[in-house]
Amino acid sequence: MVKRKLIPNVFLFLILFVFLFTSCPGTNTPEPREFPDLPANLKFPDPPANLYDYAMLGAEWKIDKTTFSLFAPRAEKVVLKIKGKPDTSMTIDSLGIWRAEKTDIAPGTLYRFSIDGRTASDPYGKAWSWEDTNGGGWSIVIDPFYSWNDAIWKIPSIDELVIYELHLKDFTSHATSSKINVNQSENRGKYAGIIDAIGYLKELGVNAVEFLPISEFNDGGYSWGYNTQSFFAPESGFSKERSNNYPTGSQVQEFQEMVDELHKNDIAVIMDMVYNHVGNDQNAFWAIDNIYYFDYNNNGNLEDDGTPWGNHLATWRPMVKKFMYDNLKYFIETFHIDGVRFDATSYMDHNALKEVVAKLKSEYTDIIFIAEQLPNSDSLRGTGIAQWSDPFHDSIKALLRMGKFEGSNYNSDSLGKITYYTKDNGWSASPKETINYMESHDENSVRHEVLTNTGKTTEDALKATKLGALHLFTSLGTPMLMAGQEFFKDRVGQDTREANGQIDWTWYTKNENEKNVFNYYKNLIALRIAHPELRMTDPDPAGKGDFRWSITPGNWGNLGYPYTNGGDLLIGYALNVAGTKGDYRWVVALNYSTSDKTLDIVFPTSGSWTILANGTKVNSAGLGNLGSLTAEGTKESGFTASHTIPARSGFIFSQKVN
Repeated sequence: MVKRKLIPNVFLFLILFVFLFTSCPGTNTPEPREFPDLPANLKFPDPPANLYDYAMLGAEWKIDKTTFSLFAPRAEKVVLKIKGKPDTSMTIDSLGIWRAEKTDIAPGTLYRFSIDGRTASDPYGKAWSWEDTNGGGWSIVIDPFYSWNDAIWKIPSIDELVIYELHLKDFTSHATSSKINVNQSENRGKYAGIIDAIGYLKELGVNAVEFLPISEFNDGGYSWGYNTQSFFAPESGFSKERSNNYPTGSQVQEFQEMVDELHKNDIAVIMDMVYNHVGNDQNAFWAIDNIYYFDYNNNGNLEDDGTPWGNHLATWRPMVKKFMYDNLKYFIETFHIDGVRFDATSYMDHNALKEVVAKLKSEYTDIIFIAEQLPNSDSLRGTGIAQWSDPFHDSIKALLRMGKFEGSNYNSDSLGKITYYTKDNGWSASPKETINYMESHDENSVRHEVLTNTGKTTEDALKATKLGALHLFTSLGTPMLMAGQEFFKDRVGQDTREANGQIDWTWYTKNENEKNVFNYYKNLIALRIAHPELRMTDPDPAGKGDFRWSITPGNWGNLGYPYTNGGDLLIGYALNVAGTKGDYRWVVALNYSTSDKTLDIVFPTSGSWTILANGTKVNSAGLGNLGSLTAEGTKESGFTASHTIPARSGFIFSQKVN
């Protein structure tokens, strides 16, 4: 992860260009704190206790009338400006909300506001047009109705997911995406392109896609989307329907169609939402009330607020919390999204985040919530908000590249911890609050990490990506992979150029190495999804007798450390030991060292154990002539079998429960 210093707002103009094309890795910041009262001249209206239950702001279109509303508590005059129509003065209520009603508005109408002479689009605008951005851009009145076909769709539990992170444009914008059925050029890099490519996602076997931000952003031709422009509006650049090169609002229905098709194919949709800061270009919040929205330190001075990406949204303020709640509620109800990944939550007020999530969970019990909280924090423990596991990523990168990575070393120190959902670190209450990953949009690919370590070869990188995958898909916690990881794509972290992210699909029909890695991932994913024993969720499966270490007999039945046969880069573990969590018991043995190791592996039961995976192949029916091995012994001493694990590889063994 890249660590950056805070940058005060006074210097924003110096970083605007960089900001537009930069993502948001987490950084180490203090936990949220209490804030002093504002100076007397900066007091805002006290919110009612039932603030979340108040009507959503923005433009609410109905056939007989459209209601426009905007929160601007310090404004003296707010005017509704509708393109092609006379201006309309708005009236304010006791909460600082300005309103106006119009009876002659049709969907597709462009509108914006003037706040004491400052022009701004609608922060609640449901679609965005870049027409006349010199005047602040335009929001588009939308009729959000869509006839859904996903009535039988049920959101999977987070432990059932294999998450696939992708950039919507990168995935299908290359001309070679025709190899995954994106045959029409106008669909490439668009919502429609994802629909065309669903067959590939199903072949791989993932059951959840986590899109990099899709809320409207200024892409300047290309962006990762972390410079959010209009939070409620799906990105217009991903729409194939335009009029005079301007969005028409059809992006709303195109996004709905994409989600509908993904659900029809049993794939969940997770959105990446950025609430720690706002894109600086066409910043409606700044024009409306920069103190209310960006005085994070609550002292009336914007010069001491900031994030590595610019301004710092004051997520603790009541109407900002309501904004986040309304935004997520809108996407859940209007677009049927299944989950949310919160970007860089180190720069959000955790009390506000937990409050908003608790309110939403009380209304939508199955929605998935994930935080990019780096470094991880016990502030979110037990809230049902899963966290990207920083220790898993950093430790496994060091193990795979055979060298130091961030603060992690090439040794056995953390092997057991990351396998057991990093429970020892105290920030996760159960495997359901841990997201394990080797790659993300912010990180170098495993291939890149290995090949940039002096003396390492492509063969080393191939072994590493398979070994890491075997560990990833059998560890406690939910696995996530980055698009391209499954076929050995080279990618440089923090390189936000389109050339770095765009996927060239030539490998799909030509490159043997890539196809070999793809099949390895595909079969591991199929194993994990098919067998609940590989997805245990109990906070203490070892204490319940369902998990055991399996290499050192002296530690049989003991979750304590050491557990890796003298710290020599080996680890083994058994899943579903008692045989009560499903139809199969499992044993995994991994060798991260550079030499072959013959081990006495401890198994939960005696008898024949089938080999389902080694360092080169995975087969749920067993690996042909590799066959099986036989464990012998007693329950007291452990049932053991000797087996050689080649360097930089791993094995999976299984036995059907009698």
